[in-house]
Amino acid sequence: MSKTVELFSIKIECKLNLTADHWQLYNLEGREAERDKVAVALNRSVEKRLAEGKLKDIASVLYLFREWGAADTEGYDTLAHILELCNIDADHYV
Repeated sequence: MSKTVELFSIKIECKLNLTADHWQLYNLEGREAERDKVAVALNRSVEKRLAEGKLKDIASVLYLFREWGAADTEGYDTLAHILELCNIDADHYV
């Protein structure tokens, strides 16, 4: 006897336009010009994880930008808010 299990894949498409201020990134002395580029890279990384359905490791994106403060409480709060806007239980992934 065999059983068939049907799995469903959910694809989430979003376009994030959060600024460095939204993410509350650090304003590193001598590197101020990079701050906005880091915010764009952070947005694209979160978008990619959402589109691929890689929610299990979505919080690890913040760690990639920890030098800029993304892995601080504020970064996690911002990510949780994004997930909640997508109707995803943020407490489970952040």
